[in-house]
Amino acid sequence: MTQSRLNSPTRRNVLKSAALGSVAAIAAPYVRDSYAAGSLSLGVWDHWVPGANNTFTKLCNEWGAKNNCEVKIDYITSQGEKDKLTAAAEAQAGTGHDIMSHRDWNVRIHQNVLEPLDDVVAKLTAQYGPISPVAEYLAKIKGTWRGIPTAVGSQVKPCCSRFDLFQQHAGIDVRDMRLADLAAIVGVVSQETYLLHTTVRENLRYAKPGATDADSR
Repeated sequence: MTQSRLNSPTRRNVLKSAALGSVAAIAAPYVRDSYAAGSLSLGVWDHWVPGANNTFTKLCNEWGAKNNCEVKIDYITSQGEKDKLTAAAEAQAGTGHDIMSHRDWNVRIHQNVLEPLDDVVAKLTAQYGPISPVAEYLAKIKGTWRGIPTAVGSQVKPCCSRFDLFQQHAGIDVRDMRLADLAAIVGVVSQETYLLHTTVRENLRYAKPGATDADSR
């Protein structure tokens, strides 16, 4: 949320309270009062999972109906970094969406034009518990929360942190595996599309250098 959009004290008072829907949805303010009829505009990452945007829209519309507020959502693709370019343009212009989703380092990049959200985070953590240290590092800057971590994207990183889920659902203790065996079964899917400056064959063999021509077909 940019400061220029929230300069009005009444607007800020409306925008700064509780959270939208559930912990899995993007955090948004509670706006129910006698003057609540209005709108909030959201700029949200265009999710790659089929149906994910529809589910998110449904959650937002349910919250909007409950709080007498029209929620307007723009789903912005990450292809070509369009979501980051949109955030940068809005930060520079000092106007845009009321609430904007930011990937990776964007909260730190735009920290000077983002509203402090300590009050919202305090209510969320009181209800749901502490926030991941990784998310806190990305969104809490100089002791002030400038963004609210969400689970609408794909940032669970189970291979790095959720050994318990591997053990519970697959019967595997990742910590007992040899690194070479683990590397052979774990894949990385980038959210961006890249081609190495070489042949198509070598690009296909990037994940498995010893692959034969038959494997590459």
